[in-house]
Amino acid sequence: MEFQTLTDEQYQGFIDQYDRVYLTQLLEYGDVRRDEGVEIARVGLLNGGEIVAAATVVLEPWKKVFRRACVYYGPMLDYRETGLLREFITGLKAWAHKERSVIALRVNPYVLRRFYKDITPGPETEIAKSVDSVMNDLGGRRVLGDFYTDPTIQPNHMYTKDLGNMSFEQILSSVKNNVRTDIRNATANGVEVEFLGPEDFGVLRAVLDHTEDRTGMPPITDANLARCRDMMEKMGTARYLFPAAILDTNRALKSIAQETETIELQMKLLEPDHQHTPTRKQQKQLKELKFRHDALIRRREKTLKVSRERGEHVVLTASLFVETPTDLIYHHSGGYEDLASFRGIYAIHEAMLKHAALRGLRWYNMHAVPDLADENGPGLGVLEFKRHFQGNVEELVGTYEFPIRPFLARVLGAVGG
Repeated sequence: MEFQTLTDEQYQGFIDQYDRVYLTQLLEYGDVRRDEGVEIARVGLLNGGEIVAAATVVLEPWKKVFRRACVYYGPMLDYRETGLLREFITGLKAWAHKERSVIALRVNPYVLRRFYKDITPGPETEIAKSVDSVMNDLGGRRVLGDFYTDPTIQPNHMYTKDLGNMSFEQILSSVKNNVRTDIRNATANGVEVEFLGPEDFGVLRAVLDHTEDRTGMPPITDANLARCRDMMEKMGTARYLFPAAILDTNRALKSIAQETETIELQMKLLEPDHQHTPTRKQQKQLKELKFRHDALIRRREKTLKVSRERGEHVVLTASLFVETPTDLIYHHSGGYEDLASFRGIYAIHEAMLKHAALRGLRWYNMHAVPDLADENGPGLGVLEFKRHFQGNVEELVGTYEFPIRPFLARVLGAVGG
């Protein structure tokens, strides 16, 4: 087998037939990193002229003059073939050694260590055991730690929902009842979803700043957000999506007024008078109508307050989603806590689940969740929200590091002790 660099056409051709590609292995991701001034390489393993493994390698700066080669959620290959992984990592290490300033290598394959039923872990997979064995044999060390405490480590636990070939209606039937209720409530509250563009990233920055302190999620830097914006420009708004939940306060108030008027008429017909004593069934209906009427009055007051303070068109929540050949990835999201009762985030997920079903995507990938072994760790509230969509945790095999120039790598902290 031959390890070599690939042309863009060769690399894209391999991606087109690979079974699951994460966004950091997309062609556009490498292009964006290169535009930032970071060197990248697209490398592959060929067997008789056929590409059997491939990866985007990012040569991240380290201590100004050195670099650490990183393969984020790769390489892409058939991990059932242990020999193939061994050949690729051997070739990758040799390639990295030829790059004079590279002192270390990191890889974190998108390979399951455990599949969970919701948050209950299953057994360790045989493929994970074989990956560990190959990496250890070749001088690799599994990095300990968590994305929530060390952002240089890629998230190792994802919460995903396997959509199979479900229609949107079938997907909606498969989530928890509160999700369906909150989707209906968002519509009733006058919430609409608008898809924004790269020029609107200031909206996202504002909601993320408001969100980070209360979720325990690592902060999203301006550089990271700029990278997301550049990815949108490269991929286009049809594949890199920026939905925002918007409250049109005028429309919402009009809807509230119409429903209130209808309910008041119904209540008047059911209320007792000297000619009419309501039946038990009618009494129950009247009680339900009064409950709904009180809720509408409260919602009207809340909407009027928002209208006075923030205007007619109010951003409730904004998110970023990335479409790969197989996944719709819920990449970043934020919202205003004091506006959460309008259920804007559920309007966004309704729109994006419809998109996933329309595009025939297999996984609704809700992205990072914390290591469940840490019962008091950050991000557990985020996990509880994601669980309402009735998916499962995917625990990946993790991040492995290799010293390429062992003395420098250890002295400069590019690998562990």
